[in-house]
Amino acid sequence: MRTVFWAALLVLPLTTTEAASSGGLLGWILGRPELKVVTVTDLTPEGALRPTASPTRPVYYIAASAGFRDFGAIFAGEKTIAPRQVTATMIKVLAKQGYLPADSDHPPSVILAWTWGTMNADYFSVDGTYRTQLNRYQLLRFMGGKKLGMRTQPDLFHVELAPGLTRSSPAEETLSAAASDHLFVAKVAAYDFEAARQNRIVQLWSTRISAPSRGFWLPEALPPMLVMASPFFGRETAQPVWIDASEKFRPEVILGDPRFVDYVERGESAVIDLPKPRAK
Repeated sequence: MRTVFWAALLVLPLTTTEAASSGGLLGWILGRPELKVVTVTDLTPEGALRPTASPTRPVYYIAASAGFRDFGAIFAGEKTIAPRQVTATMIKVLAKQGYLPADSDHPPSVILAWTWGTMNADYFSVDGTYRTQLNRYQLLRFMGGKKLGMRTQPDLFHVELAPGLTRSSPAEETLSAAASDHLFVAKVAAYDFEAARQNRIVQLWSTRISAPSRGFWLPEALPPMLVMASPFFGRETAQPVWIDASEKFRPEVILGDPRFVDYVERGESAVIDLPKPRAK
């Protein structure tokens, strides 16, 4: 299990921060917004050679949870979600996609690692009259702006072109607007188990999930985010995929099948919680 610790530490090469807002009185007056989720999956060359998991061709895993992290500007007052609730949700949605916790009869072939938290827009104000966003590229990269051909790194030769000014498609417009807002985020990554046993890190795929947080608290937003993004676990997306949770589509995981109860009970023993990094 030691290999799980260091392999999982590479899940999110981001930075550090805290979160957003619920609707409050204004949300009550104007009505609750729909939860809008954007997800993007990248496969590595090694991952592209693997068969895609499915309920009929399951992939067995052990997992590590890196827990809650702040990846942008820090705001006080965000409600937290119990790590055990996140783990239970992850085990359920993974099972629906064909990822099952390893046991004595089914050894693991992958290590899954996940984390979640906030990625808030970080603004710098000069005399209260001018604001510039310090981490816009970070948000664009996380949401998959590169797959839309958007600039996700500073351009020292064209500093006059703020990120987003060259956008042209509706998808770029939407992603650019979201990159100016506060986000709830999660990331799930898969690593080759046998390679980890040999002290090698071989990533197979990673899925990044985000949703504008305005009008929601993390405990109510994160489980639906995971449900909506789960069909894209381990499946390459050519572009970021937007999913709306409308009145006609209320994402939830219904146990129903007794096997899910067994998966959760079995899965909790297959998931370790990583210690939080020390504050610098």
